[in-house]
Order: sequence, then structure tokens, then C-alpha cells
Amino acid sequence: MDELHYYFVVKQDLLDGTFQLSLSSYAPFRDDRTTFPFDSEIDAALSMLDEFRHGAIVSSNDVEIAKAIIRGEKPMFVKSQLSLPSEVDRQIYWPDFS
Repeated sequence: MDELHYYFVVKQDLLDGTFQLSLSSYAPFRDDRTTFPFDSEIDAALSMLDEFRHGAIVSSNDVEIAKAIIRGEKPMFVKSQLSLPSEVDRQIYWPDFS
């Protein structure tokens, strides 16, 4: 049986009233974040890039990850580890399927 995988765009509210979007492979639950689930990596990437083109704040790292997903590069696994409540350390793993 195939495992279900979900991908997320996370909207983090900032103190100045704006927000920042990021890609994630897990759904964080916090008062200052809203999580939007997607069935595929490409859908999450397309949604985030569309918001970015309309002025949303997105890190350059997440923009490049989204573009790589759309180009069809090897699957990426984005692992986010919360080290402090307001700080996210992102590591990108490119698996070797050889």
C-alpha cells in the first residue's frame, strides 16, 4: 500500500503585520502560523511561487527549492528542526537513489 505524503506551505505572521511563506514537509501548529496542505510537492511549490510573485515574503532558499521542484529535479526532502520557537534551521537532503 502506498504511503500518503503531504507537503505544506507555512504562513508565519510577522510582528510588522506582514507574513512570510515557507515550504515544509511537516505541519507546525502554532498561533503565529497557518499551514496549507498539498498532495504533491509541485502543487505546494506552485502555490508558494504564485504568492511570491504577488509580493509575499519568501526566503531565497525556498524560492530556489520551489523552482527545482517545478523543473523536476530529484526529489527533495526538506527537514525543518525547530531549535527555538522563532528560529527554524533548514537542511535540504538530496538522496542518492543509485
